[in-house]
Amino acid sequence: MVHTALQFAPVIWTLHDCWSFLSKIYPSHCPIPNKNEESEIIKFWKVLKSKPSKFPLSAVTPSNWMNQQCSNSFWNDYEVKTIHNPLPDWYFKPLDRDSCKQALGLSLEKPVILAIAGNLSEERKGGVLLHDILKSSLTESAQFLIIGDGVNLQEEKIKSLGYIQDEITLRISYYAADILLHPAQVDNLPNTVAESMSCGTPVLAFPTGGLTEMVIPNESGWLAKDLKKESLVKSLSLVIENKSYEGLRQSTQKKANNMFNRQKIAAEYLKMFESQISQ
Repeated sequence: MVHTALQFAPVIWTLHDCWSFLSKIYPSHCPIPNKNEESEIIKFWKVLKSKPSKFPLSAVTPSNWMNQQCSNSFWNDYEVKTIHNPLPDWYFKPLDRDSCKQALGLSLEKPVILAIAGNLSEERKGGVLLHDILKSSLTESAQFLIIGDGVNLQEEKIKSLGYIQDEITLRISYYAADILLHPAQVDNLPNTVAESMSCGTPVLAFPTGGLTEMVIPNESGWLAKDLKKESLVKSLSLVIENKSYEGLRQSTQKKANNMFNRQKIAAEYLKMFESQISQ
């Protein structure tokens, strides 16, 4: 498909994972590609580089981390630019947090920890780790709001909404939360983290992938010391105990606006399109 498109115009490939050069989504925590998948990728790049086009090929990655992965791969001969994913303006419009908690049947007495993913049981999404946390004593000092498939726990201090597509309910959930817990041990630039930040809800995550660009300690959240479960649990305990989330709402939303403003991002894409056409 890319070969054909390059016969007629410049091609800018938006990369959301490592598949185009590794035959898998991420370098770790993903199934190892079979020999056929690996050979197909090698063949694709061999053909592409042996038959240069008069039109340029370039790539856009949502994170600097993904950009670096590309630069150490088959993409090393091509321009790769980082442009973050945009968010709709309505995510940034404030809602009353107490009202959002009450609307979801949550208590106002304890902090709300939100965990959200399409499939929360995936190892790549930190499913096993999340399940352990939900069975730990942390549920004594906080209440958990769970969105996504794979976790069916429904207890007094654990409220599971399942998989939801309704954007109003989703936005209410972000505003109801005091902390977004993102237990994935590998990720690019997750939309759930961006959405949470845009609602002024700080994030606790592992120091992995593009998360280190989004979660700035004591500005938009907290990063665990390393990629071990114990580090994340310890960090979450300290955040809950110290109520660190109470002073980060404004700075978290400001960080999100700087990174995910749709008008700013549209201008960056337009600039790149114009530069590719002029070559």
